[in-house]
Amino acid sequence: MSHYLLYDDSCSLCQGFREWVVKRDKRKFIEPVGFRDPRLPEIAPGLTGEKLFGSMHLVLPDGKVLSGHRAMPKLLELLPGLAWLGRLIKILPGSDWWSGKIYLWIARHRLKG
Repeated sequence: MSHYLLYDDSCSLCQGFREWVVKRDKRKFIEPVGFRDPRLPEIAPGLTGEKLFGSMHLVLPDGKVLSGHRAMPKLLELLPGLAWLGRLIKILPGSDWWSGKIYLWIARHRLKG
């Protein structure tokens, strides 16, 4: 595995997203890791508490962590047939702002469920 997708394994929406990623990751570039996985401190040292549970995270091979909406373009680039969408999100004007708003809305509503 070259990338780790850290997700809330107690959230049904997050589990569904994990399954969506796994089905599309034909090259097996992404390893999903739940927030309660005992390997987490090794995979993402320092990512704990509210910072961890506040969003999903993508840990790159060099150890860099992309969180929430900032992880989505890279994640899409790793999935066959969706790289174009990841690149498009990166170049669209205002994409960081609007993708952040969308992600925040989803994150807040998943916690109510």
